[in-house]
Amino acid sequence: LVFDLEHAHAQRVQLVQAGERDFEVRIELADEAVAGLVFEEVIQSVKRVFRDNGLSDVTVRASQAPPELTASGKFHEVLPLRDSNSRS
Repeated sequence: LVFDLEHAHAQRVQLVQAGERDFEVRIELADEAVAGLVFEEVIQSVKRVFRDNGLSDVTVRASQAPPELTASGKFHEVLPLRDSNSRS
């Protein structure tokens, strides 16, 4: 699946898989941005990709957590579900 996680009023957008069908959106807003509107537009865009690919039973919600870097210090737009047996 290809997600367009760019938004004019966001410096960074990150989609994090929190469960098998549960995702959260983390956004670092631009200074003048209205959080509710930016989150809603990004969430609708993500839901549209899932729906267009036959995945209508997926939950996508806003997260108050900031986008995070991986253990290597890199930024990834999509963070997959972590296996509880894998090392971070």
